[in-house]
Amino acid sequence: RDKFMSPEEALEYGIIDKIITTRKGK
Repeated sequence: RDKFMSPEEALEYGIIDKIITTRKGK
């Protein structure tokens, strides 16, 4: 995640991270 991403990739990863953190209960 440290390297530059396009806005589309950043958006996708942001959504994935939200789902993962929600499922983990963080």
